[in-house]
Amino acid sequence: MDKLVQSYIEKNHGKYEYLSNLSNEVYLLKKTRSDEKFVLKTLLRKEKYIGSVEMFEKRFKDLVSSGENIILKPEEVGTINKQYYKLYKYHEVTLSDLIRQYILTAKEAVHLFENILETMQLLHNIKIYHGNLKPSNIFYAKDGRLLLSDFAFESEPQDSHYLIPNAAQCPPAAQDIYALGVIFYELLSWDSAQNGIFHQIHIPGNLYLITEKACLHPDKKFFSDADDMHEFLRRAVKPQLEVEKKKDIQESMKEIETKQIKIKEKTRTFLLYLMLYTLAGLIILYLYLKQ
Repeated sequence: MDKLVQSYIEKNHGKYEYLSNLSNEVYLLKKTRSDEKFVLKTLLRKEKYIGSVEMFEKRFKDLVSSGENIILKPEEVGTINKQYYKLYKYHEVTLSDLIRQYILTAKEAVHLFENILETMQLLHNIKIYHGNLKPSNIFYAKDGRLLLSDFAFESEPQDSHYLIPNAAQCPPAAQDIYALGVIFYELLSWDSAQNGIFHQIHIPGNLYLITEKACLHPDKKFFSDADDMHEFLRRAVKPQLEVEKKKDIQESMKEIETKQIKIKEKTRTFLLYLMLYTLAGLIILYLYLKQ
């Protein structure tokens, strides 16, 4: 058990139990006499990212008050032995899990990505930028809500293939747009975009164009923010949606025709049986009268 975890448990007088190490300096705890699980995470020591604990808490309050319940809010932030930490509720499912465990159809990938874009739109519209967006920082609550975690002000971004080249020279929204392009690629391709290499493979051209514009030509600034990117996605999938709508109508018509044929067949069968029963009745009546 890490010293930070041990110190935290001691500080809280056994209120929490240590369960496991989720990743480097990220620990899973359980509340004593409860099934509630929490994550204790060590934060980067550099004050240029976190600032004081008070500033850290203020930033989260600002985010949560303006984030419309889309921020994975820490239950607690503080320092132990000069080490920054945050404690937040444990959510089992991340976008990273979905990409790793499921082969998504293009329609499912677009649906998931639209949810992410809508969430990012809420932030970009009030000039808040994530700066460290990646699948492992996108959580799903039990009620289906999408929650964002690990903003750039908390710690220095680590996964280089989600980082835009020359990030220091780019406007704040550019990093989020680049990361969104990589995420969309991974949703569609079921693969990781390592070293900025994107293979179109089986990805429909109209959808691949979004990753191409966001990631392969970031300097041209095709998208100014998540709202702009979402509008482009709508236009890209509109023809496909119209085709699917037409296909759904055709399938519905076929289903109606099939039902009508079955009804006609049942009606014919009923009339045939009715005629046979009537004929049999007449024969029996004739034989009876003849006697």
